[in-house]
Amino acid sequence: MANESYENFVEGLQKEIEQEEGIRFGIIDEHTFANIRIQDENGETKLLGQEASKEIRNHLQEQQYIDAKGKIQD
Repeated sequence: MANESYENFVEGLQKEIEQEEGIRFGIIDEHTFANIRIQDENGETKLLGQEASKEIRNHLQEQQYIDAKGKIQD
């Protein structure tokens, strides 16, 4: 179990990363997976893309892993 000063440190670090990198911890956005590199049937490397990322997010929501706002559930 983390002590309170460690929790404060981690919270501050996460906020700093969120501001600098434009990500949100614990939230899955429609574009979260878009820049993942995959290999197509020809062996070419490409980005997963916005549409596929949106489909993955929708699947996670349908399975109730995330709520309607993209917040990861317990």
